Amino acid sequence: MRIAVFSDTHGNVIMMEKILKSIGPVDFFIHAGDFYRDAVKVSQQHPINMEAVVGNCDYPRVEPQELTLHLEGITIYLLHGHQLDPGDFYNSLIQKGKEAEADLVVFGHTHLASRFERDEIIFFNPGSISSPRMGNSPTYGIIEIGNGEINVETREVPR
Repeated sequence: MRIAVFSDTHGNVIMMEKILKSIGPVDFFIHAGDFYRDAVKVSQQHPINMEAVVGNCDYPRVEPQELTLHLEGITIYLLHGHQLDPGDFYNSLIQKGKEAEADLVVFGHTHLASRFERDEIIFFNPGSISSPRMGNSPTYGIIEIGNGEINVETREVPR
């Protein structure tokens, strides 16, 4: 299974669509919040399964703030991250991943692409396609799942 991953798109639907057209076939796409409606708009234009959560810039926050997905025998815990303790963000994130018994945690909020492992859980933030921080390039992610294996990759947005 091949999954496109976005977070913190902040209205950049055109770039999401451009990326989805350029990366080849995907089975699914995930949006980790901030502009949930971007994911909804794209899913209406593309016949791809989608799951998304709301972030701190989504109003009203009636959609889910966190989800647990079970895909190809892998448990993915999806959240934006705004609800975590800002003074202890990463420890709070790790605790949430453990509580969800996740194999993979996908999050956003920081606008910084990252990947790390802790306690046999992979944590993945695809960054932001519209407003990356710290002078980084705009990014999105690709997750590939198969035979119990998880591979995550951060990709720069094509110029």
